[in-house]
Amino acid sequence: MKQALRKKIHISAEGARHGERTPYLTDETGTIDQYALAYSVARRKKLTPASRERALDAIIALRLWARLADVNVERSMFYGECLSTDQVESLKYYIHLTTGELRDIVATNPLKLNRRLEVAKRCNQGTYVIKLHYVNDYLAFLGQWGDRYHNRTGSPQDLIERRKKRLKPPTKSGRRTRKRYVLGSIADELLRDAQAASMSRIDSTPTVLLNKFKLWLVSTGFSEIWSNEAIARRNRVLLDLLAKNGGRLGEVLQIKNEDLDWVSRGIRIVRRHNDPDDNRKDEPNAKTHDRLLRFDTRSWNDLQRWLDLHFELTTRTDTQFLLVSLSRNPRYAGRPLTKRGARQQVYQACDHAKLPRLSPHDLRHGSVRDLAEEAARQGWTQEQWRKVATYLYGWSDQSNMPMHYVGDQWSAHAAEVMEKVWLRRESPARSLREDTIPW
Repeated sequence: MKQALRKKIHISAEGARHGERTPYLTDETGTIDQYALAYSVARRKKLTPASRERALDAIIALRLWARLADVNVERSMFYGECLSTDQVESLKYYIHLTTGELRDIVATNPLKLNRRLEVAKRCNQGTYVIKLHYVNDYLAFLGQWGDRYHNRTGSPQDLIERRKKRLKPPTKSGRRTRKRYVLGSIADELLRDAQAASMSRIDSTPTVLLNKFKLWLVSTGFSEIWSNEAIARRNRVLLDLLAKNGGRLGEVLQIKNEDLDWVSRGIRIVRRHNDPDDNRKDEPNAKTHDRLLRFDTRSWNDLQRWLDLHFELTTRTDTQFLLVSLSRNPRYAGRPLTKRGARQQVYQACDHAKLPRLSPHDLRHGSVRDLAEEAARQGWTQEQWRKVATYLYGWSDQSNMPMHYVGDQWSAHAAEVMEKVWLRRESPARSLREDTIPW
């Protein structure tokens, strides 16, 4: 029998937390999982509702592994010596599989397990890294409460010391965001190889593909792709927000009409977690900081043309969201556009441009790369680039993301400078005087 652990969402209907979304898990009998619920509530201030939902997805994978390996994770982390090194290695192997595959494997005959694992489908590297981070956070949460129990009940000192070593948190290395993990800790065994992999998605899409898409975007008529005029106008605004302004998909989909700034000709990105007006199951959220996305003349005119139709199409639903579904099904027409629906529009655009399918976040990367190239051409300092990019793309002040995008440009510039210096050094006709150095 397959594991029936399922994720559900509770939406508060009254009181100070009206509209707040609290994800939780239920078991086969419909009973709420108290450990997962406690974790979800405890991380209310640290994680957005969407992030907590992803964390619970990782916990489901953890529970499926525990059932397969016959391990009581909560009891081990709360009362015992925590998970062993062998158990962590086993967990890393199985958690790389998709959740659907894990459910099937749990229900597989043990005699056929090896054959089933040979053909099991794995999740992509980015999803795998995210799952590892959330699993580590959940285990640390259990361990912290377990430490309180042991300290109050007077458990043997050697047990407390062993738990302390296994639960040792990572430390930051100087001013950089890269973390140092203590050898022998659970965090080290789970995440020591995840940091390098977590940044691999930045360079996963070739720049030439993104440049071709942007060239197609400014040269094509959207009526060639979508015969419905309303859909063509809406998608023009959607793609401008993603490719030109570098907006995150979650931020773009939660924009309301009231966020338009007519004076500055832009749109304000506002954080609205647990929005009572948003009835989407997977509620999009602004990730980091509020900011203003400015439009050029063409994009602003395209936005106004969409608004002319928007007001007519949404009179029945009275929605306040800028991007809405234009489905023929009256049940969905006029409602806020979902993440899945937005991705489908991007895929259709890529298909028409005869390019491999790009994700909405790939388009954001392309926008950041364009600005990085412009910064290199104009000779911006690192601090100038960091401040501009941090605001325009909504990163936190402590984020190291801006520096990942300019590395290639500055490395190429440094190589060019050193080549000139080397040629002048090798030339007998010229000496390397201070005034001949190209900087």
